[in-house]
Amino acid sequence: MSNLVIVLRHRLDDVKNWVKIDPVVLESARDRLGLSREAVARQIPVASKTIERWEKQGRVPREVMPKLMAILEIELEAPSLPPVRFSGEPPDWKQDVTERLERIEQLLRDRPTG
Repeated sequence: MSNLVIVLRHRLDDVKNWVKIDPVVLESARDRLGLSREAVARQIPVASKTIERWEKQGRVPREVMPKLMAILEIELEAPSLPPVRFSGEPPDWKQDVTERLERIEQLLRDRPTG
């Protein structure tokens, strides 16, 4: 095995932002349009083996997903979650934990022994 293959396989593990999609959706969308994996791959551009891997694993890198959706003429709904916002300053979790620990220690010291 050449070093190039090892590097490429290692690089796949570095992609953290995968979009999970039902493998049947990818393959059926491609088949519906009469496109080969090679035809789709050339438009992205990636290797046809990459398209095959995405179809089998059911995951596509997030940055490629819009282009792939346009090519395959599919729409995916992404849940839109409102951004988390704090009113004023964010809470000081460390201080809160410290105060709780001090309170527990005080309760332990004050408990009756017998």
